[in-house]
This record gives sequence, structure tokens and C-alpha cells, in this order.
Amino acid sequence: MFRLRGIPEWAMRRKNFGTLIKALEASAREGAFAKEEWDYYRKAWREPKALTSMIHWYRALLKKDLSGPVNRIDVPVLLVWGEKDNFADVSLAKKSIDLCERGGTLFFAEGTHWVLREEAASINPMLVTFLRSDQDA
Repeated sequence: MFRLRGIPEWAMRRKNFGTLIKALEASAREGAFAKEEWDYYRKAWREPKALTSMIHWYRALLKKDLSGPVNRIDVPVLLVWGEKDNFADVSLAKKSIDLCERGGTLFFAEGTHWVLREEAASINPMLVTFLRSDQDA
């Protein structure tokens, strides 16, 4: 469906972005998104080309040849992953971090695709520590 120009955008806009909101809510833990936030999301999604730009990421991924060699990542990386992510298996996190010279992972057993929202109280202090640490050591 992502390959069809205009169709995904049309489907997402229907019913005041209702399908898109339901998809986000269904893929997150209860309370990850506050009901009061949806008007802000709707406003952002109404911006010219906002939905198309979001969808282009997936369109590009479908076109990309991922079979070739991949360069190692030499900058510090902290990968935060929800183990209950409906869209990306934990094995992808492990394969991704294996590409990093200086990489670490934070796995959250109950986290979903929206783990940064769901586990903010735990993640934010660890993220601050990571960003403040001497990554050249």
C-alpha cells in the first residue's frame, strides 16, 4: 500500500486521522498517549506534505537494497528497545548494536514501539548519563 502515491495519505486523513490514532494507540501500552495530545498530532499531520514525508521513509526502505556490506558505526550509540515492539523484533536490535564499535543497549521487557514514552522516567536519567559521559574513553 505504501507504494501507491496518495492512497496511504488519504486513508490516514479519513475520519479526522482516526485510523492513524487507533494504530498508534493499539501499538502502545495504555496511557502512552494522552487523549489531550491528539489535537497537536492532528495539527502536525495537517501540515503540507507531513504525511507524505512520513510515508516516504517506508517507501525508501522498500526500495533500498539491504543485502550488501554495511559500514561499522564508530560514534557512541545507545539503543533503547521495547521487547514488545509490534513492528521490529528484538533480533534487529541485537544485529544493529553488533554494527557499533561503541554501542550499548537498554531493553525494556514491557516496552513497545513507543518505549521512550512508556518508560521515560527510567530512560531519561540513563540517557542524560550517556550523553554526559566521556564517550572517547
